[in-house]
Amino acid sequence: MASKYTRINGVVSLAGSHVVFAGPSFFADGKTSSFMFNDQELPHVPLTLNILPSVLMGNLRRAHEIALMDIDSVEEARIKVEDVNGPILLVSGEKDHIWPSQEMSEEVIERLKTKGFPHPFKHIAVPNGNHFQPQNDFQPEVIKFLNEKFLPYCDAHHQNIAVDTQKSI
Repeated sequence: MASKYTRINGVVSLAGSHVVFAGPSFFADGKTSSFMFNDQELPHVPLTLNILPSVLMGNLRRAHEIALMDIDSVEEARIKVEDVNGPILLVSGEKDHIWPSQEMSEEVIERLKTKGFPHPFKHIAVPNGNHFQPQNDFQPEVIKFLNEKFLPYCDAHHQNIAVDTQKSI
């Protein structure tokens, strides 16, 4: 959304992607985008039948890795992160079992560098983190980035976010 709406002035992505994928629905034959904009499907990486063996074996990460081998679809489905109007923070788990979020976040960082993105950006790859719970080790680093890079962009810039080391995220 932030690449489409300039009023959104920052992004935090947890276990995100550099592309739009097809919606994971067998009823849509894996060829319907998971997102629409102005009533039009966004270009997407299809989830074709060649991923089925991995899905049936419960290896969703491998299924997404296979889908990402469709280079033409990947190029067309890339999210234009350089159009985001503010800082970007990416957090991924090194052991993401759903899809390769660490590698896809690194793709986002490379695109931002290549396109000369003018705002702050950072990728935190959490050791042993997975897709749903990347662990707590990154919390102070996230809070620091939010206080230093996000707050100046938002109306609450006079407030700081405190780190509560006693609670887990």
